[in-house]
Amino acid sequence: MENDDLLDNSGIQQDQRILEMVRWWEIRRIPYNIIVGLSGLLSSFAILSQHPSIKWTEILWYAALPYGLFANVAYLAGWVIEILIFYYFNGKLNTSIRNTLLILGTIISIFPFLLGLLLLF
Repeated sequence: MENDDLLDNSGIQQDQRILEMVRWWEIRRIPYNIIVGLSGLLSSFAILSQHPSIKWTEILWYAALPYGLFANVAYLAGWVIEILIFYYFNGKLNTSIRNTLLILGTIISIFPFLLGLLLLF
């Protein structure tokens, strides 16, 4: 008795689709980090200009590094959410979901910096 399921390529195609999703997200990680980093840098300069008693190293250790780590973990959630949507909706995705997740995630990531600037001035 032969098992035709062993020769079925649907699992391989699904794995390739998931790898393509991850690749799409990871290619965009560097521009995302640049956008988030620049907004953080702008906020840091604004804080330093308004509060000269705060040291640059304090901002680096207590704000920039922890937030950078958090932002990259949050970025990871983008492609995890996309894979979950792909899995639970049987591969039927609207192509704009990626762009929507990326744009919303980027806005959410820079929102604390923008809010800090608004409150500072």
